[in-house]
Amino acid sequence: MNKTDLINDLKAKLKILELENEFLSQKAEENQLLSRTFEEINILEGNQIQYQNILESISILLDIEYSGVFTVKNNRLINVTGYSLTEEDDPKNLDLRISDEMISKIKYGETILMKKTEQEIHFNYIQNKKESYTLLFVPFKSPDSYNFYLFASNDDGNILEIKELLLERIAEITEAKINKVAIE
Repeated sequence: MNKTDLINDLKAKLKILELENEFLSQKAEENQLLSRTFEEINILEGNQIQYQNILESISILLDIEYSGVFTVKNNRLINVTGYSLTEEDDPKNLDLRISDEMISKIKYGETILMKKTEQEIHFNYIQNKKESYTLLFVPFKSPDSYNFYLFASNDDGNILEIKELLLERIAEITEAKINKVAIE
């Protein structure tokens, strides 16, 4: 084996190791987020899950600009709580309006990934921003209402599309724990 072949072989092995390292880093990040979520779920205050802390962990660890929890009552959307990575935004006073068709999808438990440009939505958090936003609606049902997590990202949706299954799993685990505590 000559020097050039050896260098090329080492470069290929280095590339493989870099890819493995990136994959393992992503898995460690996901495990850290799940661990943090489980930790928050176990800290209950009178049956109230610490949504704010869970949303903060999700936003920071996954670099998602906005994370929130909404409830649907009489086809109105009520902001329960939210977390924004940008300090200038108030994530608690948000106006979110979506079509009746989207509300029906949420009530039936359908996860929705959509671009800001779609006409079915008004969300004042992103309305005046120039960046392209993608929104992910992850529904969950509690005994007395329909609810959903809302995630907003300005990265053309890549992070939300990639992390959709993880975010659905976090919602599922969180709500299962809340429902279990409510029954006890």
